[in-house]
Amino acid sequence: MLSETRQNLTRPSKVIGIDIAATQPEWSPPNCRFEIANVEGHWPWKHDSVDFIFARDLITAVRDWPTLIDKIYTCLRPFPPPVQSPVSKD
Repeated sequence: MLSETRQNLTRPSKVIGIDIAATQPEWSPPNCRFEIANVEGHWPWKHDSVDFIFARDLITAVRDWPTLIDKIYTCLRPFPPPVQSPVSKD
């Protein structure tokens, strides 16, 4: 179980940044790419296909928060169960 969790944490990552405007930097790391999209529009990501979603500066940009939150939870993979160590009385 621990080795599986470690493998998931150390696997190579792919980062996709989305923005409604083309304001991305000219250079980015090889595992990063940007797409022009609207978070309230169609999401091309499949069910349970994303490990992490980070959003910022959306407070005035989102009209339908419940729908956006639903899209986020639909795309996120389930978190692995927590790793528990046996407790010793020593």
